[in-house]
Amino acid sequence: MRTAPLIAALAVTAAPAVARAAPIAVTVVDTAGDVAYVTPGRDAGLAPGVTVRFGDRALVVVDVTAGTAVLALAGAPLPIGASGTADVTPGASAAAVARMPTPRPLDGWRAQWPDATRPADAQHPAAVPLGSGGPVGRLHAALTLHGAAAVDGAPTASADLRARVSYQLRTDRPLSVDVDLSGRGSLDGHTGARTPVWVHRAQLRYGDAYDPRLAVGRLAWAASGVGMLDGVRGMARVGAVELAGFGGLVPDPLDGRPDTGATRFGAEASYDAPAAPWQPRLVLTLAGSTWSGQLDERRAAITAEASRGAVTASAWADAQAFAAANPWGAAAIELTGAGAAIDWQRRGQRASLDVAMARPERSLRLEAALPAGWLCWRREGDVAADPAAEPCAGDDATIGAAASAGLTRGSWRVDASVRASRTTTATRFDDLAAVALGEYQLRPGLRLLAGASGGRAAFLDWYAVEGGVGLDRGRRWDATVRYRPELIAYVGALDRFVSHALALDGRYHVNRALDVAVAASATTGEDRDALAVLTTVAWRPRP
Repeated sequence: MRTAPLIAALAVTAAPAVARAAPIAVTVVDTAGDVAYVTPGRDAGLAPGVTVRFGDRALVVVDVTAGTAVLALAGAPLPIGASGTADVTPGASAAAVARMPTPRPLDGWRAQWPDATRPADAQHPAAVPLGSGGPVGRLHAALTLHGAAAVDGAPTASADLRARVSYQLRTDRPLSVDVDLSGRGSLDGHTGARTPVWVHRAQLRYGDAYDPRLAVGRLAWAASGVGMLDGVRGMARVGAVELAGFGGLVPDPLDGRPDTGATRFGAEASYDAPAAPWQPRLVLTLAGSTWSGQLDERRAAITAEASRGAVTASAWADAQAFAAANPWGAAAIELTGAGAAIDWQRRGQRASLDVAMARPERSLRLEAALPAGWLCWRREGDVAADPAAEPCAGDDATIGAAASAGLTRGSWRVDASVRASRTTTATRFDDLAAVALGEYQLRPGLRLLAGASGGRAAFLDWYAVEGGVGLDRGRRWDATVRYRPELIAYVGALDRFVSHALALDGRYHVNRALDVAVAASATTGEDRDALAVLTTVAWRPRP
């Protein structure tokens, strides 16, 4: 019968269509690391888990967007523009995104941990009376003991104990008391300059210790180039300009006692700009003095300094006005001193040059303190029966120049210097000296020393070499031993001889507050057999 085939065909036609995977063309548009980006994406039916084939290579979709899909490469990268096919089931869609559970509200976390116990709840410190004092560190103190002994025929010995103390009276104001004094003892007694007590400084200060706004008492210095003063110094600063004035009594030059016979007064102006490119500093000082009621010194001094990078340059000049009938034969206005220096330092290298001219100090005060004619010289033929009655010739001067250089490289260093000067008084004589020193670090804590020196003075020529060894243990201690043979030739003498010297220098750092140093030398030769020892103990208990 023909009815059965017809029924079978109708049944097939009526049955629902079976879903089959449809190939979708994809193209690589970019790659990054171990993934590749292709188009199209979710709108074309691609979803995570779909397989994409590039020839015989099958890759899986790991993420999709509306227009792109991401493939895990798991091997060699695909070139951009490569084409492949994806098997996509018609009507398939991406799996629904699983949402995270709603987070626990903050109130649900309350009272999860017990409250912390504060240490103060279980501590019961006892009260300690602090008084009205300020913080520790207001008191600064340093003591230095110098002891010297020598044996060259008759033995001599001396000791000098110096104490420097600064006490800040108030913590909210820079108001302090500074005391600097030394006690001296000597086998030769306490005559002349060997006074038993010397007060270097005893002042009430308001402001910085190195540049106070006001200082009253025994001042270690009154201004740049002006020394000790029993009086007052005041200062005011406006921007980079500083103005200062000073006045008071001049202590006795031999023993430092207060002396009403001499007064000193003056003013100083300075300009200091450390933030400028060349960091310039300029100081002008005007100073005068009196002696026994009459005007004595009238001086003007100027100093200038500038620094930039590795170069520092400086210059100074000092002029003095003299009375018409002064006892030294000086002109009405004389340049009593002038000099200039330049210094260069960079990466273990240094070089410097210094030239200067100076005339001796001349004042009525010094004339009265020194022996007759000490500040005066006369040309040959001018000396009378009474030298003190002859007028001075004047023109005393010393002109000199010095140069030095140094080089440090790794474990060795070399330093050298040369100095030459000419002094004109009743006679003219020249001085010349040169020194070269070298050091080689053989190994940590051990170094070798070598040097040579020579020179010519007014009364002798000398030439020497030296060698030695140095030991150290960092900052704890350091010691050197040096041997120095020296050829000495006195001017006018026919004989020459060699002297021998052995020197020992040591330093020991006991602790943060205490240091000890010893320098000893033994010399033997035709003109001397001497032993000298110098010991220094420095103790800084506060701060």
